[in-house]
Amino acid sequence: DELCDFVRGFNNFAKVRHILIPVNDTMVAGTAQWQIPGHGMHWSLLYLRRNDHVWDPLHLESVMGSWNRTAAQYVAHKFQKLWTTIGISNEITTTPIRKGNVPQQVNCSDCGLHVLIAAEQLVLHDDDIKGRLEALFRSQPDACSRLRRRIYDDLLSQSSISRRPCVSEVPTGAARSGY
Repeated sequence: DELCDFVRGFNNFAKVRHILIPVNDTMVAGTAQWQIPGHGMHWSLLYLRRNDHVWDPLHLESVMGSWNRTAAQYVAHKFQKLWTTIGISNEITTTPIRKGNVPQQVNCSDCGLHVLIAAEQLVLHDDDIKGRLEALFRSQPDACSRLRRRIYDDLLSQSSISRRPCVSEVPTGAARSGY
């Protein structure tokens, strides 16, 4: 099972307290069957947090009404089965998956950036994710553009590829091919 491979990456999975899982809507509508990998259109974040002996799954979704909730429930259930398989289920219970009310994306292309921003905020601050994300997007309405730029700059700094301008840096009216 794919989750057994996931667990092998930890020295002692029974002591893990936080798991961040990007979730894709690649599921067939209304089923627990996965489509061909790479065919999903949308990403959200499933956050599994352990408080003592209780796993508390939280689904952070930037587009309400997507199929990601079904996928997140399926993944959370697979983890519950995994805990039984590796013998820690008697120590751990799982609460029903909660919906994290987070700011909604304003276009059809920033879902991955919303996942990265939410993951970063969860790693930095494990409390009040809704309030933190709302405050972030209120103070930085261009948070997705800033992250996109930071990723671009980070990739360039680690690459031997010469710097090409971002699309946003191309003068108005200039050709945008090759980007």
